[in-house]
Amino acid sequence: DFFMISLENSTCILLSSREDANCGALVKENAPEFGGKGGGRPDNARAMFSSVNDMDAFISKITAMV
Repeated sequence: DFFMISLENSTCILLSSREDANCGALVKENAPEFGGKGGGRPDNARAMFSSVNDMDAFISKITAMV
């Protein structure tokens, strides 16, 4: 499991091979809390934010959850 991020675009990609982690659901349920939007599938998803700080806060929350 890992994140790929673009600081230039405030975008992160979540990738997971774990069956108990649904990347798409994590993005849909948590990105709006930080002003983000996105979606995806259980094995990968993309989340876009208006700032790097918002993206970092989202990543911190998701990291603590999984």
